[in-house]
Amino acid sequence: MTNTQTLFAGVTFIEMRLESFGYIFGSNLELGNEAAFEAGSQAVKGIMLFAVTWVLSSIVAFLDVEKNLQINLGFIC
Repeated sequence: MTNTQTLFAGVTFIEMRLESFGYIFGSNLELGNEAAFEAGSQAVKGIMLFAVTWVLSSIVAFLDVEKNLQINLGFIC
C-alpha cells in the first residue's frame, strides 16, 4: 500500500468510528440503551489504548536498541 492509501484507510476508519460514536452517544435512538453506551465506552477505551501504544512504538522505533541490548545466553551453553 502506498502512503496515500494508508492515510485514506486511516481517515476512513476514524470517520466511521466517529459516526458510530455519534449514533451511540448523541442520538435519542440509543437513549437509555446501557449496552450501547457500555460498548461505546469500551470502544473509546480501546482506541485510546491503541493510540498510546502506537505513539510509544513509534518513539521506540527511532531509539538505538542494539547498543543497549545485552542478552545472557549462558544458560543455553
